[in-house]
Amino acid sequence: GTAGQFVGFDAAGNAVAVAAPVSVILDAIHITTPPAKTAYKAGETFNTAGMVVKADYSNGTVVIANERMGNGFTIRNCTFGSTRARAMLIKASNGLIENNTVERSYYDAISIYPEYYWLEGGCARNVTIRGNTLRNNGGGIYIGGTSGNGTRLPPDAHSGMVLENNTIIDSPQKRK
Repeated sequence: GTAGQFVGFDAAGNAVAVAAPVSVILDAIHITTPPAKTAYKAGETFNTAGMVVKADYSNGTVVIANERMGNGFTIRNCTFGSTRARAMLIKASNGLIENNTVERSYYDAISIYPEYYWLEGGCARNVTIRGNTLRNNGGGIYIGGTSGNGTRLPPDAHSGMVLENNTIIDSPQKRK
């Protein structure tokens, strides 16, 4: 891999954009989300779509492959209401969130936020958020994240975000 393809953590738990580690020993590999297809007939090719794999290295680094996070999504013309957390929690890339209405979400209407503490990750790349109406939420659109030890992600962890023509009404930010 090349730098920026992965977000990992150093031994102190700080998030860092990294290439796949090369000077450490791979201790374990975990499939944290199974692939969408799990039943096969003889001769069928294994399909990894939807599978999320986590690697643990001897120096404490954790690497999550961003290309296995539900990339290529579209959320269009939907209505979300009265949620107890966030209406949309995005951890994927190459997506479009367009012409949706979100009302009464307790926290942010739309969050692009990996949760590395829970080993649920993936920094987003190339996501367009356009033409949405966000009303009476605990926040509008939040793009950020923290590492497993609570430190903020590096500034370049997310990239290619486009926000266009969204309307945010009565949605004071609850997040600190």
